[in-house]
Amino acid sequence: MPRRTKPSPGATEQAALWPDELLVTGFNLMNRRRSLIRRLDHLLEDAANEQFEEAAMVLRDALERLRIALLKDTLCLQNGHAER
Repeated sequence: MPRRTKPSPGATEQAALWPDELLVTGFNLMNRRRSLIRRLDHLLEDAANEQFEEAAMVLRDALERLRIALLKDTLCLQNGHAER
């Protein structure tokens, strides 16, 4: 099962989509969060496979917090883009 499904847009593609510097910065932060979510997902899989229950709980909590933060960032960027 491939871990990476689709490459994220590069800086040039993002700049074309979001010409506002603040939005580009926001997109970069979102991409970093997505990357962290993927890494935590993989660590969680590995921890679960190795039966490290406490580590899996900590990772699951961190993953959920990151997903919520990513959702909030996405909504803020969408609202900011819609206002322009």
